[in-house]
Amino acid sequence: MSRTDIVSSLLWGIVSCLWLLAIITGIVWFFIWLFHGSRWHINVDVESATLARFDLDSNNTLLYNLTLGVSFKNPNSATVFYDKIAVTALYDGKVFSTAGIPSFTQSTRAPTRIYPAFEEKESMSSNWSLAAYNKEKVERIYHINVTFNTRIQIEWSQTNETGTQKYSKGYTWEANCALTIPTVDSAATFNKTTCDVKF
Repeated sequence: MSRTDIVSSLLWGIVSCLWLLAIITGIVWFFIWLFHGSRWHINVDVESATLARFDLDSNNTLLYNLTLGVSFKNPNSATVFYDKIAVTALYDGKVFSTAGIPSFTQSTRAPTRIYPAFEEKESMSSNWSLAAYNKEKVERIYHINVTFNTRIQIEWSQTNETGTQKYSKGYTWEANCALTIPTVDSAATFNKTTCDVKF
């Protein structure tokens, strides 16, 4: 065998090994993607927000009245079952209210609209930023975070040569919505906000 043939064989062997490595890596990443939920998507958008009250009294008690219009969209070829959803509202990193949304089911590619409401009062601790609150009070625009937490079950069908098989997988699911909300007497308007969704 000539030197040229030896070099060609070595190069062919290296290329073959690289192709094999790429195929194995692709298969590994496919199974990671398959079993860690990234194949599924749920879109959550806060379409509307009405902040009728967000006042701090002389006793450092926050009085609030907030209603949201939230759209859950299921773009998957699968059915999604939601357990009861825990909704949490935070201001300056502190939880000031919670709400619950009853369990529901979304069929394939179906949207669902929910309306969590918060109306009560909450004593604010001394370690939150009063200066930030006073600034936003003047502007009549508040930065409020709302989170949604639940367990979901996704069911889908897959057809092969043996027929149609049904599959199901459960996930812990969370959506975080960073909202900029004007009060009802503000000249500003609320802008639709897309939430960060994690499985």
